Amino acid sequence: MAREVFANGREVSSKKSNAKAVAPPPDVCHTPPPPPPPLVPPKIGIPIPYPNVSQSSTHKKGTKTVKIKKKEVGIKNKSFYKTSNGNQPATSQFKKGILSGTITGKAYITSWSSDVKFEKKNAVRHLDSTRQNVK
Repeated sequence: MAREVFANGREVSSKKSNAKAVAPPPDVCHTPPPPPPPLVPPKIGIPIPYPNVSQSSTHKKGTKTVKIKKKEVGIKNKSFYKTSNGNQPATSQFKKGILSGTITGKAYITSWSSDVKFEKKNAVRHLDSTRQNVK
């Protein structure tokens, strides 16, 4: 049996596909300053860029009947990755991500196959774009 399923030359994203989504720009977050702390602690931290990566193994709200390796498959406007990683050094005591206002947020898929569908919804594939670090 084949290990991968493809749509338009790209592997279909599923909970079993081991795919990763990497945010294109660095995720700049407010980070605690290094010791020694100043007399008055800062309230926003130091802006530092972090990688922001989501994995398909955290896939949520996929197909109900179509499965790949017995796991759900990503579909348009429904599926997302539960969490992203890489920006954990930015602590919640500061303002977190400069643009997103969060750390380790969800990743929503923002592009998909135009003609391959599962359960009447467009299939999500490897290299489809995402919006990451969403609250």
